[in-house]
Formats: sequence, structure tokens, C-alpha cells
Amino acid sequence: GIEFATPVGLLSSGISGVDTVMAMAGRLANLKLEDAKAAREDDKRMIDSEVQKMPGGFPFFNNYIRERVREALQNVHASFEADFVQTVAALRSAQHDSP
Repeated sequence: GIEFATPVGLLSSGISGVDTVMAMAGRLANLKLEDAKAAREDDKRMIDSEVQKMPGGFPFFNNYIRERVREALQNVHASFEADFVQTVAALRSAQHDSP
């Protein structure tokens, strides 16, 4: 599998900030690995050749990465939603406890 790391943690864990995941998802939505660059042209040719040998080639890997990002986005959404509901409930409870 593939994991996307941020300073806060792995995107798949759902704890990354919404803004971080949204920014990454926006950049990767139109990902085309075949357009990636390498420091050396020989490396680029070697990587492209290896990817093209794999079943599905570039289209498979482009879709695979987008799917992993989509899953991470959904995990962050679920985590945020749970935190949001809990925070609203805490505020509501605190409001009732005030004199």
C-alpha cells in the first residue's frame, strides 16, 4: 500500500487537518504520474519503463493514488464530524451547567 505522511500524522489515520487533506487532494485530483520529473533523465526513463511493465501501467497507478487520497479524505471527514458533534455536545452541556 501507500501512505501519505504529514507533519501531524498519516492521512489515512483521519487525524490530519482538513485543510491539509483538501490541499493534497486538490493537487492530486488531476495527477498524471507519467508527467512526474526526476533529478536525472536516466532515472525518469527507468521509472517510466518499470511502471509501464506493471499491469495497468500509468492509468492504474494514477487511479490507485487518487483512490487512496479519496479514502484519506473520507477518514478525515469522519474524524472531523465526530469531533464536531462531540464539541457541540460539550458546549451544549456546559451551557446547561452555567448558573
